[in-house]
Amino acid sequence: MTKDDFLNQLSLHLKNIPQHDYNEIMEHFTEYFDDAGPDKEAQICQELGEPADVAEEIINTLDIKKIQPEKDWTDWDDDEPIPATWIEQKFSSITSLTFQLYTLNLDIFTDDIAQPTLSYYSDGDNITVNQNGGRLDIIENKLAQENSMIFSNLFVGRLLEKRQTITLILPKNVQLSSIIGDSKNGDVSLNEVTCDSFVLISYNGNIEVSCLKNAHAKIKSKNGNIKLTNCQFIQSELETKNANLNCFECQLSNCQIVNKNGNIRTIQGTIQETQLENKNGNIIIEHTELTAKIDVENKNGFIDITLTDDNLSHCQVKAQNKNGFVTISKQAGKALPTQVNLSLTNKNGVISLH
Repeated sequence: MTKDDFLNQLSLHLKNIPQHDYNEIMEHFTEYFDDAGPDKEAQICQELGEPADVAEEIINTLDIKKIQPEKDWTDWDDDEPIPATWIEQKFSSITSLTFQLYTLNLDIFTDDIAQPTLSYYSDGDNITVNQNGGRLDIIENKLAQENSMIFSNLFVGRLLEKRQTITLILPKNVQLSSIIGDSKNGDVSLNEVTCDSFVLISYNGNIEVSCLKNAHAKIKSKNGNIKLTNCQFIQSELETKNANLNCFECQLSNCQIVNKNGNIRTIQGTIQETQLENKNGNIIIEHTELTAKIDVENKNGFIDITLTDDNLSHCQVKAQNKNGFVTISKQAGKALPTQVNLSLTNKNGVISLH
């Protein structure tokens, strides 16, 4: 089967879905074939399977309602679908949160409200919400899990994310002891939430965390970006595999940052007692104050570190590169006492410290 054969058959099976969804899906598949090139058409077709099966799973996973022909008044058995209902729940108090989602996005933030408030669209059984004491559990049903897993190892994981969002609004004076969450294909966003520790695991979705202070954090994403803004982590593990990890104006202490196929970038803020490791990408540190022991290791990319003059002068540097260039500013290590012990290791790329 060729690219044109696959796309033509897929188009036929998707012709009765809303135009917006049709255009988005067809464009996504077309771009995927184009990026892979003509030589891999047969391989991609084999990986994706029959276009009819692909179309059916997309429709089921996205919960797209097919455009139905005008109803025949003689068809007494044709029941109308149950419309989604807007749900809003208020809770007396919440001390911790757990969630397990497969296609839905989750947005958590604070506001001037009296009670924690959860809101979302429900079709009757797609979401289960339980409160056990101060712990709130949000669980998306098993059917959504099964549908999302069909494409979990393919590029369409991001395409299949729900366009719906669960929103949790917390009072500004609420402090949670923990947030533990697992998301398959949806995005997770935390903004100005006060929490002692949190664990966020994502497969195909993006994770954004902003204005979170004095927390122990563990954040992992396989195919989605991680973005941290104005956060303060006492101890943390940050890991991405096929995406980018960006930190803006963050204070990171006792941190381990790992990426395998993407870029690591920090802008402003501070980094202390931290290890940064990348495999196939770049490590960029811009105008970030370094203190104590910092280890930076890369295998296939460049290491580019820009420090202030004062930070650079108190920085003792040990650099090692196997296949590439090393450029270290002459101002490095010129002043005492030593405030930074910086170890730079690269295999195939450039090391630049200035």
